[in-house]
Amino acid sequence: MRTMARVSRAYPCPICQKPDWCLVGKSVVICMRVVSTRTKVLSDGSVAYVHSKDSSHHDVPLEFKSMKPAPVVTDFPGLLSRWARRLGGDVPSLYCSKLGLPTSAMGLLGAQRAPWPDTVAFPMRNGSNAIVGVRLRSGTGRKWAVKGSHQGLFIPQTDPSPMAYLVEGPNNTAAAVSMGVFAIGRPNNVGGVFDIQALIKNLKIKRVVIVADTDDDKIRDDGTHFNPGADGACSLAEHLGIPNCTLLLPVKDMRDFVTLGGTNAMLNQLVAQCVWRKP
Repeated sequence: MRTMARVSRAYPCPICQKPDWCLVGKSVVICMRVVSTRTKVLSDGSVAYVHSKDSSHHDVPLEFKSMKPAPVVTDFPGLLSRWARRLGGDVPSLYCSKLGLPTSAMGLLGAQRAPWPDTVAFPMRNGSNAIVGVRLRSGTGRKWAVKGSHQGLFIPQTDPSPMAYLVEGPNNTAAAVSMGVFAIGRPNNVGGVFDIQALIKNLKIKRVVIVADTDDDKIRDDGTHFNPGADGACSLAEHLGIPNCTLLLPVKDMRDFVTLGGTNAMLNQLVAQCVWRKP
């Protein structure tokens, strides 16, 4: 990884054309979005995809874009406590009403007001349930994190269940929780593998349902198709170590499922039709 350079707006990823997350080396590109036949688990637990670099792919100047050392860990619980004292610790009802989700489910995730207009803060946690960062989400859908945050999971602070649902992001986690199931939110469709593995062990989870966002197919440079949600779920399944299945909902994601009238009973019927994998 020492010879890899982080992409930027000036030098985007040659595979997905995005300005963040991905890495470029002398002969390979590690892309976080476009699926390939070779995968690599990075130091933060993300599953990345390895692509061979050809002459058509630009070079990122290593001398100018070398990777920076990890930031110093911040006291995120203290930060959230200070925000709660200053702004109130309640979950903004307007934010929840826009999403069609109950404030009680958001509250179990530790969601609270942030010091930006119409913005909610979600604690991100590691596999030991410790807060390691803060994800911010505005009412317009913008997503970012407090500087110094480490990528983590969205974990409801409630009694766990032997079967957990793995969804993407805090809103989908809150949607699942609102139906009475125990859910864990991944930071994205490929992230958090190490933390998920640790959490499964710490909470004694026996089975996992991976809920993949129903994304539209994407096209690679060579004309072949891939699906970020489904392919990311398949990559994650290989690293869980316990029986698991992948659930593709008939709508885009868990939040849409809930807001369109989905119930716990309907969810159970869909899971009953899934094919389970054994480690």
